[in-house]
Amino acid sequence: MRTGLLGVVMIAAVCVPSLAWTQSGEASRPLVLVTEQIERAASQPQVSYWWSTGSGAQPTGTDDVLFAALTERGVTPTTLAPGQKMSRVYRAPHLSRANGAALAALLGVPRAVVGAALYEVLPSTSPFGQVGVRVSASVALIDANGGDERELATSRVVWASGERAAMELARAQVGASLGRLVARALSDDDGPVGVDHTEQLIVLAGMQDEDALERSKAALVSAPGVQAVRVRWFAEGRVAFEINPGVQDTRETVAAAATALASTAFPTFSWTEDAQASSPGARVLQAGAPRALGEAP
Repeated sequence: MRTGLLGVVMIAAVCVPSLAWTQSGEASRPLVLVTEQIERAASQPQVSYWWSTGSGAQPTGTDDVLFAALTERGVTPTTLAPGQKMSRVYRAPHLSRANGAALAALLGVPRAVVGAALYEVLPSTSPFGQVGVRVSASVALIDANGGDERELATSRVVWASGERAAMELARAQVGASLGRLVARALSDDDGPVGVDHTEQLIVLAGMQDEDALERSKAALVSAPGVQAVRVRWFAEGRVAFEINPGVQDTRETVAAAATALASTAFPTFSWTEDAQASSPGARVLQAGAPRALGEAP
């Protein structure tokens, strides 16, 4: 099937030299397929996507910010080269993950970012006439060979003096945030690809900054029975860790690692297990204020 597609679709990647952000240079130039959809009251949604014509690239407002944020972090988004053609099969918004993976494989890149940024223009209720925009962006970082997938999400609500200004602000904030999440996920992609995931993850909720992430990751690595830690997915303020990637750990091992993390004394924060939020697939720890010396978690 893929041989047939190659006969129909002639695609070339636009690549420029960039800083190495991941262990593999190929992984640092993912195919980015993010549909932009704007919804207004009493009107049809406005849908835009850079691959709409099937030739060249026509970036959306979200793409402009997202691509810039990725480039700043050494990640070069892959698109179509001018003059190249794409099959009509793929000239549609909200591409499926399967089609995104197929396109990435055709381009010869190992990763694709597939998803959408949904904007909702909110009616003005302010006496000052400010207009609001609610935006939610959700994408999957997928393996072109059908293996690993990671969910990434971010959202914002902004207000400005008019719709145009509010849209620009919303795009700027969500595009930059999504760029950070994608680049960080690529930089942490050092585990085996395609390993079935059936064990519990350790999810940290309320993550505030990079320092807290690195300290927590180091604490997990030093926990008994843990040799390595891999980030499985990011969302705004939440991060999911898999311990010992490529190894099927028991629930007891995962529980012991989570308990060890909750017992670790950090200078500016602490972790407490949240039994109500936890599930068979994840042990959730909630961020809190630092504990006093000797205080139990």
